[in-house]
Amino acid sequence: MSYIVDKTTAMYVPEIDVTIAENLPFGIWQPVFDKFRGIYLEKYDYKLEHGKIYGKSQSIANHIYAAYKKLEAGNLGVLLSGGKGLGKSLTARLVIEKAVKDAIPTIVISEYIPGIADFLKDVNGAVILFDEFEKTFSGKANESSNDNDSITKQQELLSLLDGTAAGNNNLYILTVNENNKIDDCLKSRPGRIKYHYRYESEDEDTIRSYCADHLEKKDKEQAIVDTLLANRYVSLDIIRALVDEINQFDVSVDEAMLYLNIETDRINVEANVTFVAYGKEQTQKISLGSYHPGKMYLNGEVESSDAEDAKNETYYFGVAIPMKGKQIPTIGALDVSDTTEIYNYYDGEKSSGLQVTKVEIFEQNALSNAMRVNKVITV
Repeated sequence: MSYIVDKTTAMYVPEIDVTIAENLPFGIWQPVFDKFRGIYLEKYDYKLEHGKIYGKSQSIANHIYAAYKKLEAGNLGVLLSGGKGLGKSLTARLVIEKAVKDAIPTIVISEYIPGIADFLKDVNGAVILFDEFEKTFSGKANESSNDNDSITKQQELLSLLDGTAAGNNNLYILTVNENNKIDDCLKSRPGRIKYHYRYESEDEDTIRSYCADHLEKKDKEQAIVDTLLANRYVSLDIIRALVDEINQFDVSVDEAMLYLNIETDRINVEANVTFVAYGKEQTQKISLGSYHPGKMYLNGEVESSDAEDAKNETYYFGVAIPMKGKQIPTIGALDVSDTTEIYNYYDGEKSSGLQVTKVEIFEQNALSNAMRVNKVITV
């Protein structure tokens, strides 16, 4: 006969092997709710196996875990956001893999349970993963309430994540597919979420590395790289599908892209060209069309006038921009003045009256309206 005894009660239980521990024992756990027992943890079969790692997941995981090991007080919050198939879950898995080697307990939360925030406040020294956070923690905490001021499920976690308010020494990892569904109280608040890694698209190194390992028709590598880098979104799944198709069938890369389930969301690019005409400097925005990873060309015209001399002239110019190895930032512009080939001409001859001094390229609509210039020419 066995009893669980507190100060005022003794509850009979069948004979079981029970250990009372002050802290959460090592293991990978998930929270479970039972109406009689409340929230408790049970062992979770979380898969740590993975193949070769492409991209930056390993280096990101190394940094996250190193920062956590340096933690002296408080908590460390990490947000991994971006489209599916870009390595967010792999990064989390690699962090947990390191925690397992150090016998640090892990809790994986893949569904919302009322009261989960209060339950987690008593957990110390653990890695806590919120998988697909914006999906599992969407809506009001009290969904039956009609009160517009009631807090959301995400807001319930704010005090839990506060590094200054809690000394639990936990590592909180939140994976997110849609960053716009994250509560503003979690954005630009490094006291709660110190790191925000944004997974936007696989880069050229990842594509070439995968091709080196798996592409049988090596002469198609450059076409694969050029085609995929011209898209806004490239995941490892997309790279794998295209490489497999080229290996298995006698088709070109362009042909395969016509029928594969790959959205061709091309990046539209603009340029700010700064030039001097009649001794006056001005900047003009010009559309470049779709991004091309090899070399981009633009042609434009400048209508310039000198008010004092009532002189009006039109200058024509062309610009060739080598893009190999260059990445256009999501926010801001890329200065390509040093590598840009610029030629100015007027009436078929090179013009001495126009000097192009600077060229910056950027994704269309990425810059604010403050960057608007005199006029737009569509090439």
